[in-house]
Amino acid sequence: MNIVDALRDLVVGRPEPRAEEQRAITDLPFNYGGSRYEYGMDQERALTLAPVFAAIRHITDLASTLPLKAYRNNGDFREPMPHLPKLFADLERDGKLVAWLCQAVASLVIRGNSVGMIISRDGFGYPTQVAWLPMSRVGVREGPVPVWYVDGRVVSTSDIVHIPWIQLPGCTLGLSPIEYYRVTIGAGLDTWQYGADWFKSGGIPPGKFKNTQKTITPDAARTIRQRLVESIRGHEPLVYGSDWDYEPIAIPPEQAQFIETQKMTANQIAALYGLNAVEIGGEPPNGLTYSNEARRAMQRLSNLQPYLTRFERAFASWLPERQYVKFNGDAIVRADIETRWEVYTKARLIGAYNVDEIRAFEDQPPLPDGQGQDYTPLKSTGQQQPGSSTGGSAAMPEDQSAARAADLTPEARVIDLLGRQHL
Repeated sequence: MNIVDALRDLVVGRPEPRAEEQRAITDLPFNYGGSRYEYGMDQERALTLAPVFAAIRHITDLASTLPLKAYRNNGDFREPMPHLPKLFADLERDGKLVAWLCQAVASLVIRGNSVGMIISRDGFGYPTQVAWLPMSRVGVREGPVPVWYVDGRVVSTSDIVHIPWIQLPGCTLGLSPIEYYRVTIGAGLDTWQYGADWFKSGGIPPGKFKNTQKTITPDAARTIRQRLVESIRGHEPLVYGSDWDYEPIAIPPEQAQFIETQKMTANQIAALYGLNAVEIGGEPPNGLTYSNEARRAMQRLSNLQPYLTRFERAFASWLPERQYVKFNGDAIVRADIETRWEVYTKARLIGAYNVDEIRAFEDQPPLPDGQGQDYTPLKSTGQQQPGSSTGGSAAMPEDQSAARAADLTPEARVIDLLGRQHL
């Protein structure tokens, strides 16, 4: 600054700096510019994206509705327990076990953590009641021994149960999938919003209808347009003279591109949660499909296994030593009736199950007088004697029934005992 400018500033005063002009760009297509969610994504907004909600619903519904079975580890074998531990038995008795599991699984897949507070314990100090907490109420201060906060107050670590998703070294809390993939989810939300705004604004007119011979007055144009719209909406044939020209307008490729973007978003969300994209509205990779529903169910269980394992390990740490609970994945993978009975027959031949256990799988009562309690393996001949048809038949006298049973191969005797006439 020279001396002249300095004197002018003293006399006149320094002019105020001109504000930089800023304009908001609000009419760009969805595939231009950055996402409005690039730097933040809240849970409620993310759940409005259909593939995200579908993925969370798929995982929580499957996991929370699987039956829980309790076992005791007796060294070389596991022994089924007649009842669930009190923590789970009380919830099941009150009809709240599914909702309780749903809260835990949903918190894990949405926020990356399931955090609960132990409300009550038994005489040995084991939890008998756990309440899951919203992550908005929970905080943690990292350190050699993490300090937990609930509603801003310090809570004893012994009163907190924590099941993290993906956990990095030195971090107590697991990664939040919605937070770390906010750009992907935001792009999907932008796409859906663009489509909604496009249709709300009327989109593109369905076509152009013009007279090639004369000029139409505004009143006549309104009447013709009304009749044309009524014909299109009524799916009626459109009849017009030789001096009229109708030209339908198709959606340009750049405007229809958001449909492909929606499919891509569903595939990315499926990859994030380890699911088959078809389950949440995406497309299978390279046209991969399953030959039958049983194989698809097995794939569902395989995708769900990492989530189930995390909960099973955590639940075991809350129970007395050697006790644990497992989700019964067979409830997902339930074969067709013919396949099930073939498996039952083989299991009985090698003594894996007795007949009463197999009948219980099919909700049938045990055989009278302990006939179905034997585990002795049966020698298979691979043949079935004549007269061993498994179809229903009239009741035979006891001596004839015993003679008939003696003539049957082991496979036929198993089938006869199981009551395969139910097929």
